[in-house]
Amino acid sequence: MAENKVAIITGGASGMGLAVTQALVERGDWTVHVIDVSQPRLDEVEKSSSRIKSHKADVTDYDQLASVLPKVFESSHRRNIDFVFANAGVIESQDFYKTQRTDPLPPPDLRSIDVDLKGLILTCYLAQHYFRRSEHKGKGASLILTASCGGFYPSHYSPMYTAAKHGVVGFGRAIANRFLQDGIRVNSICPGIVETNLTGEGGWAGFPPALFTPASDISKKVLRLVDGGAPLTDDFGTTIPANKLYGLALEINKGRIYVSSPTGHIRSIVGRKQL
Repeated sequence: MAENKVAIITGGASGMGLAVTQALVERGDWTVHVIDVSQPRLDEVEKSSSRIKSHKADVTDYDQLASVLPKVFESSHRRNIDFVFANAGVIESQDFYKTQRTDPLPPPDLRSIDVDLKGLILTCYLAQHYFRRSEHKGKGASLILTASCGGFYPSHYSPMYTAAKHGVVGFGRAIANRFLQDGIRVNSICPGIVETNLTGEGGWAGFPPALFTPASDISKKVLRLVDGGAPLTDDFGTTIPANKLYGLALEINKGRIYVSSPTGHIRSIVGRKQL
């Protein structure tokens, strides 16, 4: 019997990461390695299935993260990692605009930058090496980055989060062509409002329920990108051929998807020179 395919999901013990973890497990042919900072959540998710393995690590700490991936790699009899979901994320709790009355000024809350962008970059850096060291040498591997609709549109109440998610979209586009040379498909997802534990208790109270996108919608689109193999048509009617399913930023909102191309449809002279 063939060995399960192997996935690594950061922030996989809650929210969208958990939804993708559960969706992969339900397929029956995946072993999912979940990385998270919450030991109680890790314990709970690992108990739910023998196909889930948990690892406590902070994605902003390179040494912690770098200690997990070789363990995952060596645990696979095929010595393969097939899918990495760089998903861990937080949002700032500090009011960036608040007038401070003390000197020296306290530092701004950069946790969103550290987790959502720096942690994601570290995850991708490690993922590429273990994809290439796998038996498949990267061919057919999938790397998906969690950005946000905030990666396209500004959010005045969370400027650090907005900056980080814009960075994720740009980073995904930047590495996609190079990674594809090894057969690794890189794509970013940009969900709308998903009710996760991103905010504190009551943080979603001000949003109308009609605006929320179920986490299950996100997991379906993520698995669609992981599978590849067939053209993808978005809700504007834009069709992406199967061999072009990389470098995309996929906005996901209430069951609908909208594709932004690897170049972001740049028409400027500078943009054309970057192609």
